[in-house]
Amino acid sequence: DIDISNNGETADVSALNIPGHPNAAMIIVKEYSDIIVKCYQGTFTGTSSGVFNIMTSENNVYGLVYPSGAEDAYYLSGLINETTILSGVYENGTEGGYFVGNLSGNTLNGTWESTEEQDSSSGNWSGIRTL
Repeated sequence: DIDISNNGETADVSALNIPGHPNAAMIIVKEYSDIIVKCYQGTFTGTSSGVFNIMTSENNVYGLVYPSGAEDAYYLSGLINETTILSGVYENGTEGGYFVGNLSGNTLNGTWESTEEQDSSSGNWSGIRTL
């Protein structure tokens, strides 16, 4: 189910059901003629690993992170200043961390680190533009 406001500014997704993907998650971002949304896919490695999907829109970063073996996605958000991801955070309600990175053409990469006291996970991430 998708509920979109009459001006198209906000959208809520509920009861997401994709056969074969029991823990699927979705983020919807509105694109404008003067604010392009760019989509990237990639992987992260280190003391934990998995895949991610990132969207950039103006000075913002949005996305989902799927650690290998995890049941739920982590939501991520951050800020971009031209080609630098200045600050980003990821969380799934109980766990999280931060990331920073760089954009160059159709690629992006950087580092990530857990903010959990009992978890010193960290590593690198990289991706390419897919849309």
